[in-house]
Amino acid sequence: MSLNFLLYFLYIIFLP
Repeated sequence: MSLNFLLYFLYIIFLP
């Protein structure tokens, strides 16, 4: 798992 995975996950969580 790369950072992209974490960033993507955080992105989904931060999305309204």
